[in-house]
Amino acid sequence: MKPHFESQPAVDSYGNMGFRLAGQLFPNGVIITPLGLYPWGVTRMRDAMPSDFERLLAAADHFDVCVIGCGETIEQFPKETRDFLLENRIAADLMNTASACRTYNFLLSEGRRVAAALIPVE
Repeated sequence: MKPHFESQPAVDSYGNMGFRLAGQLFPNGVIITPLGLYPWGVTRMRDAMPSDFERLLAAADHFDVCVIGCGETIEQFPKETRDFLLENRIAADLMNTASACRTYNFLLSEGRRVAAALIPVE
C-alpha cells in the first residue's frame, strides 16, 4: 500500500526501529518534506553521504527549517556531507531523534515550512 496523506503528516510515534505518521507505520528511517515522505536508509549520521540527502535537496525550495534526528545521540555529518548541505543552502539542525520528532511536530503545528530526516531508535 502506498502511503497517502491529506497534508504533511506529523510524527505520531517513534521507536522499535520505525515511525508512525498519520496512523501508518514506516519501518526504518524517513525523510519528510512538504513534497512527500520517503524511506531513508541512513543508520548512523557519521556514515551519511551527500546522495542520502537528495530528497531534501529536491524539496529545498519548499521548506525553511530542516531537523535531523541522529538516533539515540547527536552525531556530526562527515565534512563532505556538511559541505554539500551548506553549498545547497540547507541548514540542518542536528539533534537526537526524540528531540527532532518533537521539534518537527511543534514547527509543523505552527504552520512553519519544515522538513525532517529521521534515523530510527529502539
